[in-house]
Amino acid sequence: MWRELEASQRRHPPVSACADLAAVPCSLPGQLFVGHADAAANPSAHGITAIIALGTGNLSPLHDVLCIAIVDMEDAFLLEHLPACYAFLHARLAAGGNVLVHCAYGQSRSAAICVAFLMQLDGLRFPAAYAIVQAARPCIYINAGFLRQLELFDAMQCSLTGHSVAHATYRTMCAHEHKRNTYAVRLLPFELATSAPLHDP
Repeated sequence: MWRELEASQRRHPPVSACADLAAVPCSLPGQLFVGHADAAANPSAHGITAIIALGTGNLSPLHDVLCIAIVDMEDAFLLEHLPACYAFLHARLAAGGNVLVHCAYGQSRSAAICVAFLMQLDGLRFPAAYAIVQAARPCIYINAGFLRQLELFDAMQCSLTGHSVAHATYRTMCAHEHKRNTYAVRLLPFELATSAPLHDP
């Protein structure tokens, strides 16, 4: 499934052909937007009341911003961020707020979060949720690693807890991510201790 979507994305228009943000239909009273980082600079233009910023930090004058540290790389662990993003989006959209989900270019990270949100909110299968987001913002281009994780999220029926084969795969991914993070934390003091100073005193 994800391979077909990855191949189809090569025919999508470039980001320059799309506006900075687009409205994504959802079943809650508020309006969900997906877009480019530039859209965060002027949220009042679209009545945006809250933002999820993926990998960019807060670029907005708003204070109601969820900043998620995630890079747009195939081995980045998207799934671990879904519960926090879902809770943030649902609370604000259910209350009638308008929420922008953005990354740098509004193509991969932000699109993936919106797809996952629609899957969980409305019980949509992965291809159906993807089609909704892509229809709203034709230039989306979700990286292959995120596509695979969204397919796994579909197989887990949009729940990270369970006893299926898909859930076992997810737990293995969690263990791998924990091991990688632990190694990085242990390595950091060594790197700091052995790195040469930029200037001699």
